[in-house]
Amino acid sequence: MRFFKLLKLVLIFSAFSLPWQEGAVRLFAQTQKLKVIKEIQIKGTKNFKDRAVRELIKTRPKDFFSETALREDIQSILGSGNFEDAQAQTQDLPVGVRVVYTVKEKPLVKKIDFTGNKKIGKGKFRDEISLKLKEGYDPTKLQSDVKKILSLYGEKGYPDAKVEPFTTFNEAANQVSIN
Repeated sequence: MRFFKLLKLVLIFSAFSLPWQEGAVRLFAQTQKLKVIKEIQIKGTKNFKDRAVRELIKTRPKDFFSETALREDIQSILGSGNFEDAQAQTQDLPVGVRVVYTVKEKPLVKKIDFTGNKKIGKGKFRDEISLKLKEGYDPTKLQSDVKKILSLYGEKGYPDAKVEPFTTFNEAANQVSIN
């Protein structure tokens, strides 16, 4: 019996405290001139889903606005290797702020094909290279992969082997095929 009285008191207290806590947070934000993030938008995605960008950022609705957090989010987006550029803008709303992340994707690697290789299998090449399907294209990685393939041929006794990558860009789809 005593347990139920205690449970009833806890439920009554929690029912009154939740609205009070939200109001206190709003009042604190107003007195400190802090802005609460009400909405987050992602623009510029073509091959990657908005969700992929949202997973990279830490900023969430109901957080207090922070320039530092936005800079960290931009670094996280760029650090993923799938985007050439990323920016964050804010738009004031009647109550709070909207954060808009605008990204420019690197071309998506749609296809990687190895031709003319007779001594080493395609699977071995795929295991060794750093460029992967459905990731952002990086010309530096491509040059590194060429060196890795040449090294594999050298190890197999073919030091004079030649590797010539050919890239085909599909601008409309923002994709690249590598042969």
